[in-house]
Amino acid sequence: MLVIIEDIGNKCVYQFPVGRWFALDEDDGKIQRDILVGGTEATGIVYNVAVVTGDIRGAGTNSKIHVILHGSKGLKNSGKIFLEGGEFERARTDLFNVEIAALLSPLSRVTIGHDNCGVSSGWFCEKVVVYCPFTGIEQTFPCGKWLDEDEGDGLIERELYEMVSLRQKRLKKNPWSLWIWTSDIKNAGTDATIFFQIYGDKGKSDEMKLDNNSDNFETGQTDKFMIELPDLGNFYKLRIWHEKRNPFAGWHLNKVTLLKTLTKEKYSFNCGRWLDINEEDNEIVRELPAEGSLVTEVMPVIKYRVTVCTGTVSGSGTDANVFVCLIGDQGDTGERVLYNCINTVNKFEKGNADEFFIEAVTLKQVRRVRIGHDGKGGSSGWYLAKVIVREEGQPESEAVEFPCYRYWKQCLQIKSLSLHLPDFEEPSCWSMTGIF
Repeated sequence: MLVIIEDIGNKCVYQFPVGRWFALDEDDGKIQRDILVGGTEATGIVYNVAVVTGDIRGAGTNSKIHVILHGSKGLKNSGKIFLEGGEFERARTDLFNVEIAALLSPLSRVTIGHDNCGVSSGWFCEKVVVYCPFTGIEQTFPCGKWLDEDEGDGLIERELYEMVSLRQKRLKKNPWSLWIWTSDIKNAGTDATIFFQIYGDKGKSDEMKLDNNSDNFETGQTDKFMIELPDLGNFYKLRIWHEKRNPFAGWHLNKVTLLKTLTKEKYSFNCGRWLDINEEDNEIVRELPAEGSLVTEVMPVIKYRVTVCTGTVSGSGTDANVFVCLIGDQGDTGERVLYNCINTVNKFEKGNADEFFIEAVTLKQVRRVRIGHDGKGGSSGWYLAKVIVREEGQPESEAVEFPCYRYWKQCLQIKSLSLHLPDFEEPSCWSMTGIF
């Protein structure tokens, strides 16, 4: 879709390309959008809006609620935004992500109202809370009044002003546009929920789940999301995965692109591979090195051969699902469930030395191993002797050994432990997280 506006007096024509759905059951479920002149790339800033309905009799409403966010000087505003999908029931907090093309935070005021339609149109609004991840400012706008023609002063729209004493300063996060291209080959699409995590030279994000109101990740489809990230520095890798281990959940990912909304910094992550238990190496997780003009060096993808040695004492083996995370001088692999053993059929039996491949963007020197299990199965207790890690193709003399010689009893609450080289301390920046 394209909107064209002609300024007759100044003899100018402005084009606003859209190319997005306006539908409750498509794309991100929005039926209104801010579009900037000339560009198809998203430039919106996301505001998290929480609307609290009061806890008094009859407080809820069936009317359509709208909100207007006003900038700090009152000169700019968001325009009327309809809050689709909210319940607005008694004592309920409805959450919305509002995307507009202007930075208004901190807000001077909020306008909230409804269309007075429906059987029970009157509404008691307790308060509105607005958080702008870009500035890190959370503002509270108390109301505590009816928006009802038959109650109080009869108003169905009100101006709300901030209670400054409740203002909070949270971690600043920047808006990013995320595009995911599913390949245009047979059966490339998936109905699985997709997760991903970003790594930069200043830290890593939280694990994020990608979901919206429509059918994502269909064959040949490009899906777009708005996400928020703290300052992670320059990106160097992305890990993307799903958790469905069944024959119909396979997914062929073409590529991923990240664009910083305000500065247009752009990163590409090329894949062109299956995340499928029945294809290629049967893995459902991929690590992709960052590429683009901002990347000085594209990091290599390495296969690590991980040998897990179960002890030889009585009852050493386990039926539980075992996971491992390799931690090195440059990041970690995330937790990987050890399903695809390359040398044995019955994994983690007494005296076994089970081998697995873990593919990841290079960690450089592997310094630590975190290993554990989920405690499931009739015999989940496990005696782990050691873990051996080396890069595939490197001589065995280059292998790094992590001794354990400990037993996890089924009754213990602790299901994992860390094995590490002497004199290794995890860099503090690895603990930085971003909230999705």
